[in-house]
Amino acid sequence: MIELLSPGDVVGRFHVQRRIGVGGMAEVWSVLHNRLGTTHALKVLLHPTPELARRLRAEARAQLRLRHPHVVPVTAIVDVNGSPGLLMPLITGPTLSAVGRGQLPQAQALAIFVGIVAGVQAAHDRGYVHRDLKPANVLLDVASGTVVPRVADFGLVKHHAASLMTAHGVFMGTPAYAAPEQLADAAVVDRRADLFSLGVMLVELLTGRRPFAGHGVAEVMAAHRNGPRIDGLPEPMRSLSERLMSLSAEGRPADCAELLEALGPQDVSSLGALAAALAPAANTLEEATLPPRGQDVVPSALPVRRDVFIERSELQAQLQTTLDHGHRPVTLVGPAGTGKTRFALEFCRAHPERFPGGVQWIEVERARTEDELLRATADGLGVALGRQDPSAQVQMSLSALAAGAVIDPTRSDRNGHRRPPRRADPDRHGSQGARRRSRM
Repeated sequence: MIELLSPGDVVGRFHVQRRIGVGGMAEVWSVLHNRLGTTHALKVLLHPTPELARRLRAEARAQLRLRHPHVVPVTAIVDVNGSPGLLMPLITGPTLSAVGRGQLPQAQALAIFVGIVAGVQAAHDRGYVHRDLKPANVLLDVASGTVVPRVADFGLVKHHAASLMTAHGVFMGTPAYAAPEQLADAAVVDRRADLFSLGVMLVELLTGRRPFAGHGVAEVMAAHRNGPRIDGLPEPMRSLSERLMSLSAEGRPADCAELLEALGPQDVSSLGALAAALAPAANTLEEATLPPRGQDVVPSALPVRRDVFIERSELQAQLQTTLDHGHRPVTLVGPAGTGKTRFALEFCRAHPERFPGGVQWIEVERARTEDELLRATADGLGVALGRQDPSAQVQMSLSALAAGAVIDPTRSDRNGHRRPPRRADPDRHGSQGARRRSRM
């Protein structure tokens, strides 16, 4: 990994202290103002590219305009070695995902949820759709002696007047919390997609279970068709969550104001006791806007390892360097049977932090043309190809998911071992082996 920052570096008027959080696209550092002595959070990209820099600036513009007690504000954009960095207050407290799911008393859970909805409403009132609402993107600020939930990470934000940043037919977000229309095309969603995500969060907060099983896009789409799992959820929260998670956007509440009216006033007096319980964790300087490495990472759909794999450390180091420099997709080339697919599988297993959107293992043996290859890959990723360039749609989907794919054109089994071909095929002994694609 190419480090933009290290402890002791100076960024403008700030001294870099230590890294306190890392995700698939960015990392967060605690920094100290060299004159005021105040501590702040600085979010920087892990692998800066022009597209990611543009998205980070869009995130900054959104949060600079949002001044609300339930939104993490951005106070400034700073230059970090030629890449933008977002300066924010350092939130004292964990993410909602770090709190035991379903273990909070209902009064505390609903008091927190009402604050989250208020923060989302503030974004909607400014014309923004968050598109990635989930417990990992909600911080529980305990600095004031109570718990103040704050919505964070507007990295996938969409403004109603400027939606050209997202291509049509591409998914963006976290599948387990995304509305059906967002899974199909993130470019066309409105605030009702955020309401669906809030419904998923409400069920998880009250029951400890996500209402839709699955991690990847295809699995969650199938779960949507089977309906949400909300056993044990009492009324009136059961009916409200069903409305929020309606597969049709028209069946959901029109806006956050309607949702807040349905929730009614909530007693926040019990949040003082919760703040006291969370304070020890807050003193460890938990993440400001991102989950720690390995947390909330989507499990990969890779086959189970059934035997010993002998590492090729030199080749692994070379592949890491290649990815760190932004080269992708990567094609492994060599004679048949030399372990290209197996190497790709093991590399993905060894580096799950590179793929917060998970890794898909896709067989495309039957594909004979480029179009067939792209469609087989799209099917494996659960991407519905539209009328636009299919290659661009597949690449954008992998980018948006921060996902990886091991694309195997040979007859390998689920351990990466070659199976005997059904018939002789001289072309199989040549040019192309396992191919993996991922935004790093």
